[in-house]
Amino acid sequence: MDKITPDQLEKIVAEVERLSKQNENLERQDVEEILQTLNLSPDLLDEAITRVRRQETLNQEKKRKLRIFLGIIVVLMITLTGTILLHRNYQQRLQNITVYQSRLTFSEDNGDNLQVINRQNNTEIVYRVTLQNAPLGEQLSLSCQWIDPQGNLSHQNVYQTRKIDKQVWTTYCRHLIGNASLSGTWTVEMFLGDRLLSQHNFQVQ
Repeated sequence: MDKITPDQLEKIVAEVERLSKQNENLERQDVEEILQTLNLSPDLLDEAITRVRRQETLNQEKKRKLRIFLGIIVVLMITLTGTILLHRNYQQRLQNITVYQSRLTFSEDNGDNLQVINRQNNTEIVYRVTLQNAPLGEQLSLSCQWIDPQGNLSHQNVYQTRKIDKQVWTTYCRHLIGNASLSGTWTVEMFLGDRLLSQHNFQVQ
């Protein structure tokens, strides 16, 4: 039996497709008539059917892989877009944070705002900052820098808050002022990431 050539197969497929549009269910007899029309031997029928089916299977597999690939691309784009929007929303919520009040107190808060600290007392002081528009359900990464009169960083607090459950939120950081501390004007600064939230100057004697 002669092998079917690509040109013959193309003719068979084209004719089958033409007749399929007229009649969706082609019988074997219809296909044999197609071969006769094309002056081809009916012996080529089985090979032609096999090759046509193989080609259909390959086409279906390509379409399936294409659908999977496009589906993955769509999912990745949706995920990336969602991540970007969430990040922008979170950054916007951080930008909305403002300071309602800041005070320097002793460990036991009596409501004062200290301006002068006696280093002879070896006292732990607390910088209390009340935030407005704090993002509910989030934890903030905060830090405090205690700068001595010479402009050097004497102490640093780095911490993360608990999950915020109210928009007006008070947080704090601590430092021990003792005999070894320099006298003069000190500054304490609170940061949210790289953003300066609040600062307070006080005297150490």
